[in-house]
Amino acid sequence: MSFGTNDGVVANPRSILGIFRSGIGTPTLVYGFPTSRFPAVARNDTVTAAAMGILHRIDRRREPRRDADLTVTVWGIDTRGERFVQHARAREISRSGALLSGLDLELRSGDVLGVLYAGKKARYRVIWVQEFDEPLKMQAAIHRIEPDLCPWEELLAQENVSPT
Repeated sequence: MSFGTNDGVVANPRSILGIFRSGIGTPTLVYGFPTSRFPAVARNDTVTAAAMGILHRIDRRREPRRDADLTVTVWGIDTRGERFVQHARAREISRSGALLSGLDLELRSGDVLGVLYAGKKARYRVIWVQEFDEPLKMQAAIHRIEPDLCPWEELLAQENVSPT
């Protein structure tokens, strides 16, 4: 949503998109800069703030992630209040979280899931959810709930052992 005036000035500091249009349909400001500095915007092309070079990726993770492709069992309660158990893929794993893919159920941020890997289980909170183009397939970022132990701790520990 953007807020416009008839003089073509549009302001929405919370917008992440970076392209604003005035009420008359002409883009006039991009994050406070005139569109003459951004020819693609003046041509009415789609330009993101990242393409303009004003966004920097901020990684809020406290620990590094490891690329992996683990088959895990996930269980919990979906958005309709129904219990589920299904297999998923855990990718980008760390001691505190992972990225689950191949989910065919509806979840939302804040939901609590159980994850089982190699006979070890832990509870995780859903941080964000993204739906894919494939029907009923979702991806979810999860964060481990303390005091549960990381089910793939041994796998991560193997990576930290240096050869002698």
